[in-house]
Amino acid sequence: MLSRAKPAVGAAAPQGDKQKKGKKVPQLDELLAQRDFTGAIALLEFKRQAGEQEEEEADLWVGYCAFHLGDYKRALEEYEALTKQPGCNPDVWVNLACTYFFLGMYTQAEQSALKAPKCPLQNRLLFHLAHKFSDEKKLMSFHQNLQDITEDQLSLASIHYMRSHYQEAIDIYKRILLDNREYLALNVYVALCYYKLDYYDVSQDVLAVYLQQVPDSTIALNLKACNHFRLYNGKAAEAELKSLMDNASSSFEFAKELIKHNLVVFRGGEGALQVLPPLVDVIPEARLNLVIYYLRQDDVQEAYNLIKDLEPATPQEYILKGVVNAALGQEVGSRDHLKIAQQFFQLVGGSASECDTVPGRQCMASCFFLLRQFDDVLIYLNSVKSYFYNDDTFNFNYAQAKAATGNFSEGEEVFLLIQNEKIKNDYVYLSWLARCYIMNKKPRLAWELYLKMENSGASFSLLQLIANDCYKMGQFYYSAQAFDVLERQDPNPEYWEGKRGACVGIFQMILAGREPKETLRKVLHLLRSTGNPQLQPQREPPRPEPPPRQGTRQEPPPPHEAPAPRRTVRLELVLKDPTEESCVEFSYPELLLCGDPRRKSAHSEDPFNDEQRERHEVEMLAKKFEAKYGGKSHKHRKDRLQDLIDIGYGYDETDPFIDNSEAYDELVPASLTTKYGGFYINTGTLQFRQASDSEDEDFVEDKKHRSPKVSGDNFSFF
Repeated sequence: MLSRAKPAVGAAAPQGDKQKKGKKVPQLDELLAQRDFTGAIALLEFKRQAGEQEEEEADLWVGYCAFHLGDYKRALEEYEALTKQPGCNPDVWVNLACTYFFLGMYTQAEQSALKAPKCPLQNRLLFHLAHKFSDEKKLMSFHQNLQDITEDQLSLASIHYMRSHYQEAIDIYKRILLDNREYLALNVYVALCYYKLDYYDVSQDVLAVYLQQVPDSTIALNLKACNHFRLYNGKAAEAELKSLMDNASSSFEFAKELIKHNLVVFRGGEGALQVLPPLVDVIPEARLNLVIYYLRQDDVQEAYNLIKDLEPATPQEYILKGVVNAALGQEVGSRDHLKIAQQFFQLVGGSASECDTVPGRQCMASCFFLLRQFDDVLIYLNSVKSYFYNDDTFNFNYAQAKAATGNFSEGEEVFLLIQNEKIKNDYVYLSWLARCYIMNKKPRLAWELYLKMENSGASFSLLQLIANDCYKMGQFYYSAQAFDVLERQDPNPEYWEGKRGACVGIFQMILAGREPKETLRKVLHLLRSTGNPQLQPQREPPRPEPPPRQGTRQEPPPPHEAPAPRRTVRLELVLKDPTEESCVEFSYPELLLCGDPRRKSAHSEDPFNDEQRERHEVEMLAKKFEAKYGGKSHKHRKDRLQDLIDIGYGYDETDPFIDNSEAYDELVPASLTTKYGGFYINTGTLQFRQASDSEDEDFVEDKKHRSPKVSGDNFSFF
């Protein structure tokens, strides 16, 4: 409209003459006061071409207006042209340095600033350049040159903000506002600090003071949209930006890249690859948001390549770098990356400025999660749970921590709150949910999880988990089913052993009445359908017969002789209660000899020889009474060698039932016997008593010595 040469409507000339007489050309000071830099540039160019203003002065003002309009390239052209003129004003160098600074050309900015005369503006610029170069020594040097003036204090507050010292920046802004209520723009800076401190409601309240006076401010409306994004959602934030773009003022060009960047964030990453890459290192958050986009697309390696060379300076950068290292470490199995992630999380969560914030507590939970200290994980997650009730990612980590500490009931409930299909199809989710089902005595639901999966390595791993966990929990039917499928896919002997043990467990459950009898048919079907060779009868393969020789007659095979039937013997024994002095003894060979009906008596020729038979019976009774009530020996009983030899001699020491360890071996003297008269399995301390006289034995070489009876403390058999 300002470039029009004639009115849009050509009628009513007299009225137009009155309008022309009533108009006057705006002055530069008026346009600058209204911050109409576009109009100011148009006026300056008109005067420069008309020769109404000196060219050097016009160039300086054009550069100034272009700089404040955000057209730094135009300002750069004007200032560079001025520096090439003879007799250039030295102040041009500091203006050129400021232009270089806003274009990100920090080396050229420093070189130009050093050519300018010393002044407060030069010191402030070098102060910011020292921060950009991370030169702490120069930073402190220029900090000492700052004065107690508004411009220098605002510059100091800006450095505090960029170094994440938000509270210090707020204190400076509030102090200046107390003395200068007309500096309304400072409310935007205060609101921005509160936004960084996660006080979004407070930020909105402070920002409203400025928006009442300047409702079309791009920076203020953008900050309001960011607050809506944090407080509500991306759609609410996008609506604020839409009103900004619809009612764009002349200053809209200043923040067009910032608006494009934020629209990508509000739309959940839509158009990220078109907008964000050119803005990396132009807008500080662009690199971080592009890394987040790659993480959401599961492109962990690309995210790592983008952030690996970044030296973190803010908590957000430390957190994001920790997340990327944790994701990459889990993906490639690198303990080094997991260690780096754990250190970054601990650094943020343990800092004084972040320890009581929600991100700080999440960082400590992540640190302990990587250290597998899940009790500590729950302490921090419980403190922020109210902020993430419907957050699937939070619930996923929270449920894992619950299950890892043995609280499978609550873990199952939280797992079932998750709605994200990507998480629900992840093997970690499926395996933990299956374990929760099994531990909560719901093995059927765990088996249904497997049935819904496609055949893959993950399904095989889930089968192994179901088979082993169900076996451990006594849910043998589903364990047998899982081992059966595993055995079919991989003929590993361990799967057959697990299947066999699970089937035995099912039989025991049926006998105990804890499993329906109908399950037995299913188990038998599982066993019959197996291809394990242990269930097939082993037969010797037939050997081929040699071919018959020519001219010879083949002999018929000998008749197959049936094996002789095995002889059985029925013995009837009378058992009497043992006493302290005797017990009933039987000789198995003698019983066989006496009970053999096929053996004839030595005196069978004379069946009426009663004298011989009676004498034989008397001899047998005498031997029996002698063994039972034998007379007391007057000789001192000596220890025999066979009484002092190793107790376990002659036993199979490889048998796990036999414990012949040196720690419990005892050499039992002949004068002692066990306290309770039993034998022992080698446990506990042995207790002895003096052997009675009736237990004395004759020292006959042809009679075998009975081992002394020993009784232990824990396991005794009588």
